[in-house]
Amino acid sequence: MLKRISKVGVIGIQMLFVAIFVVVTLPKNLDMNEVAVVSNTDYRQTSELAETIKEMEAAMLAEEARLKAEEEEKARLAEEERKRQEELKKQEEIRKQQESAAVIKQNDNVPAATTSDSLGTYTGKLTGYGPDCAGCGNTGGLACGGHNLHTNGIYYNDATYGSVRILSAARSLFPCGSIVYVDNGILEPFYGIVLDTGGSMINAWNNGNVWVDLAFASESAARVGGATSKNTTFVLKRSGY
Repeated sequence: MLKRISKVGVIGIQMLFVAIFVVVTLPKNLDMNEVAVVSNTDYRQTSELAETIKEMEAAMLAEEARLKAEEEEKARLAEEERKRQEELKKQEEIRKQQESAAVIKQNDNVPAATTSDSLGTYTGKLTGYGPDCAGCGNTGGLACGGHNLHTNGIYYNDATYGSVRILSAARSLFPCGSIVYVDNGILEPFYGIVLDTGGSMINAWNNGNVWVDLAFASESAARVGGATSKNTTFVLKRSGY
């Protein structure tokens, strides 16, 4: 409102200066008829000037409205993009949680874990890890080769045991390709295949302790995957391939 009043005031001042200019510049010896002619001419010029000023003001207002509309549209698009990114982030978190919390199901033809056909039963610690863990390099490659966590996923299709989870362990205890039945009391018991190893697992076994790492799609998924347990049972079903 103040902006509008100030513009009207500017126009009024401009017209006042025009009127003063007309009076001051009139010749002193003009008779009334001549003054009338001059006055009419100056009046037309003043009217034209006022009309021009009005047109300029209207153009300025139109430009201001256009710029304001552009800014509002940019703000709207930015807000939509922000909401879209938030929704994508939420969906990704939900996907990871569902993947991590999913019950591990085995094929119907997978043999049950019994002590009669086991090659050894161990009690130790189970944890989870992702290919982006510290020191892993985030390549997805595994120590035993032939599989990549990024491109092939966290399951391995074994000819005998079907779809099994991927494990990392001390290979002097569980050689590459070993099938291990895992029960940590949190997840549903499942079969895993040893395809990876790590310094922590090796050091633990060198000290007589069993430590196995369960592969997840990422470190964040591993943290909520329910793998961590210090009292996990490991039943060796097959040693190596």
